[in-house]
Amino acid sequence: MNIEKMVEMLEEFSEILAKHGRPGWSNVFRNKTEALRTASNSPEIREIYAGLIQSFAGGPGSLTDLVLHRNGKPLKTENNHFDFLMRSILDAAHQGLEELDQ
Repeated sequence: MNIEKMVEMLEEFSEILAKHGRPGWSNVFRNKTEALRTASNSPEIREIYAGLIQSFAGGPGSLTDLVLHRNGKPLKTENNHFDFLMRSILDAAHQGLEELDQ
């Protein structure tokens, strides 16, 4: 996984979260972006990717529970790009972990 591409996706994702009234989650992804940008070894990168996957795990209090709905309406149907970006980040994190394992 190209780390620069992942950083770009995370930055955009964080901006969308902020625009949709989720500053806490926006900060979570800003922090993950900065951590990925400054990671100097595989264990650090692995931890970031695993954290990203956990963020998208679902369930009460998760990103998908708190962010994908706004005013009772599913946000992902209001913003298909947001949903696409979320899935792309998740796929890239899984791919990054697989590459680190090889």
